[in-house]
Amino acid sequence: APTGDTLPAEASLGRLFDLSLDLLCIAGLDGYFKNINPAFTRVLGYRAEDLLSKGFIEFVHPEDRHPTGRELLPLPRPRIEQRPPPAS
Repeated sequence: APTGDTLPAEASLGRLFDLSLDLLCIAGLDGYFKNINPAFTRVLGYRAEDLLSKGFIEFVHPEDRHPTGRELLPLPRPRIEQRPPPAS
């Protein structure tokens, strides 16, 4: 259960995320940004919708994609369970 201190801490973290001049993001193991701060759109010039709808590797310079992918290899991969189709 959240404590009384949780909400103020989350609000402070949200303000830090939103007001930071540095590019901050939350990226998922599926290769997509989950959240970006306003600095992303201001500095990079992309719309938030574009950044959130494409895999982040598409925003990496082509010459840097292979080394970037190599750095991502040690990260755990999401497990996708294969479920049988429902019986008719």
